[in-house]
Amino acid sequence: MDPQFKINKIEKRKMKYDQDKSYKEGLIQTGKEKYRNDAKYRKYLKQASEDKYCTDEKYRESKKRGSIQKYAKDEEHKSYVRQASIQKYADDDEFKSKVKLASIQKYADDDEFKSKVKLASIQKYADDDEFKSKVKLASIQKYADDDEFKSKVKQASTQKYADDDEFKSKVKQTSRQKYADDDEFKNEEDDEEYDKDADDDKKSESESSKPSEKTFIPCSIKHDDNHHHDKTY
Repeated sequence: MDPQFKINKIEKRKMKYDQDKSYKEGLIQTGKEKYRNDAKYRKYLKQASEDKYCTDEKYRESKKRGSIQKYAKDEEHKSYVRQASIQKYADDDEFKSKVKLASIQKYADDDEFKSKVKLASIQKYADDDEFKSKVKLASIQKYADDDEFKSKVKQASTQKYADDDEFKSKVKQTSRQKYADDDEFKNEEDDEEYDKDADDDKKSESESSKPSEKTFIPCSIKHDDNHHHDKTY
């Protein structure tokens, strides 16, 4: 076949595709059916698309824009993408690592994203008992292993206790309940109270053992050799 004839034929088809709506829709429908039913054709198209995506920057940017737009407008497509991403995240450790790093970076750089993540986490913590349990366990483990984190938690708790009367009341109630129910905790509290009392007693004894402000000074008044007087001031 004459190469020029082939080029002309392709150009005519392109023109008809652009100008004839019914012809365009027919070709699209035919292509979709072939893609669904012909595994070999489907594999060929996927590979061709991946190759073009990797080598053609203009095509790559066009695909990204199209995908973003389709995701925003097409709920079915959005659901499919989410499910596929969740599955890929579960199966592909390299993809999971990249997603985590990207999320951490975005959280650090984007205040709006950070706010959304916090709100979503608070809501999930309130609604999802399994998630709540995991968060608590992770926090306990981090508190045990990370001294810097422990220090921050203590400072934040101290500040909240000072500023928030409702929180203070809850802490007191919890402590009373734990004291009533937990013998180990009760013994620790009693030991602390005993140590405190002992320290107070030592302090009191130390104070009482100090010399009196009244001191005895030998009197400078001279008497006979057999008698001396002390003068108290």
